[in-house]
Amino acid sequence: MTDEDMTTNIQTRLAGDTGLADQHVLVDTNERVVTLSGTVENYTQRCIAIMLAERVPCVKYVRSRIQIRRYF
Repeated sequence: MTDEDMTTNIQTRLAGDTGLADQHVLVDTNERVVTLSGTVENYTQRCIAIMLAERVPCVKYVRSRIQIRRYF
């Protein structure tokens, strides 16, 4: 599986999750290391995004730069 295949697979999983479909999470894969970035509404959504990425075959490591949106 190529890096591009892994990125597409993760994006599909994120879009298919009802809690993450309307969130802004970007996916970048380089040498099987996935970097997630963007914003979500809460810690649970952040954890689910990481878990979905980790479950994709051939992913070596998931680096999360996902921020939790703050409301003031």
